[in-house]
Amino acid sequence: MQGAVTSLLVGIGEDVHRQGLLDTPKRVAKAMIAMTEGYRQDSGRLLSQALFDEPIIEAGSGGLVLVRDIDFACLSQESLLPFYGRAHIAYVPANGVVLGLSKLARLTKLCAKQLQSQDSLARHVLHALQTQLAPQGALVVVQARHLSYTSLQPPAQQMAAAASGGTLACAWHVMTGGRQAEAFRWLGTDSSVAGVSPDGKPPVWCLGLAGADVLAAFQEAEGTGWAMIN
Repeated sequence: MQGAVTSLLVGIGEDVHRQGLLDTPKRVAKAMIAMTEGYRQDSGRLLSQALFDEPIIEAGSGGLVLVRDIDFACLSQESLLPFYGRAHIAYVPANGVVLGLSKLARLTKLCAKQLQSQDSLARHVLHALQTQLAPQGALVVVQARHLSYTSLQPPAQQMAAAASGGTLACAWHVMTGGRQAEAFRWLGTDSSVAGVSPDGKPPVWCLGLAGADVLAAFQEAEGTGWAMIN
């Protein structure tokens, strides 16, 4: 990998022997290994060690567990340039089984350590949740800024992508439909939106919690980072 970085530096016209670049191949290789740890770690093992049975939740009414404002950074599969931002995760527990709140942040950061797009990152986190936790429903919103090689200025606009399933399969579509302004208010930006539902089509209704209820939960969590809404 260090040899590849050296070849890249030569390719752009640099003198790889000048002061300041002597250790660059080693530093870049180290950074790339750290930013792609997701290929070498198992998200399933991470989640399986942090599942808890909560009788109170099992006896409850199918409330919502939410963690928002999870910082992450990821390398784009198109350009290898970074995109970075925050993820927000909500799920409805099944059979009283919940995940330690800190593990949602660790899962997001682990999933982000692969080459991918913003949409695929949202789907990646959702798939891991559905596979290991098997909730009644789950929603993952990924909000990010992208660095672009076509512009020297940092991007002013943030992009939002979402993936959802189960009883929350259409929550994002509802949130960004009739109540779009409120949805973007808690995102804190005017965003472009790409939604992903199980069948690839925007559903008309959703079982369980309505999109408005999910939106209220996100607003409730603002300032604290997480909430459990019954």
